[in-house]
Amino acid sequence: MRTAVAWRRSASCSGNVRAGQEAVPGVEAAIVAKQDERERTMNLGTFTRGLALAAVIAMAGLPPSAGNAQEMDISRIGSFESLGTGSVRGGAAPKTVVEDDQPHVVVLTIWNSDGDAKVSWKPVSGGEQQTTVIHGTGVHAFQTNGLFKIQATGDHEVQYGYLLFRLRKD
Repeated sequence: MRTAVAWRRSASCSGNVRAGQEAVPGVEAAIVAKQDERERTMNLGTFTRGLALAAVIAMAGLPPSAGNAQEMDISRIGSFESLGTGSVRGGAAPKTVVEDDQPHVVVLTIWNSDGDAKVSWKPVSGGEQQTTVIHGTGVHAFQTNGLFKIQATGDHEVQYGYLLFRLRKD
């Protein structure tokens, strides 16, 4: 059996109370405040989603940057090896993420940096050690053959996180 509940506006407070009941100002005010908070949260969430969608649409129209890219065959990933976070200050020795003779994929996320980070790595295809300068924050993936180091350039701190995967040998 369904019961209909009649609601009326309270004269003492802007919230709703059931018909036939007296408004309790403290409780009713708390309920109204919670409802207002939910409405603001939903409006903020809608605004944030709209802003993110607008940013994605705007970036889709931008020409690609003139950066270097590596071709990466993710089917070669053999296993997850480790993850970690760290920070390095300018002038300090580089932090070593990988130093062995195995091929790896390193996914590097720089989440806080006021300047540039310099990454040293060895290509999987062989050859000499490479150096990549990363400006600001972002996510970057590298295939490296046993060497991966990061250091900050200038007088600032770089905070980063990484995922390390071992590649299967051909």
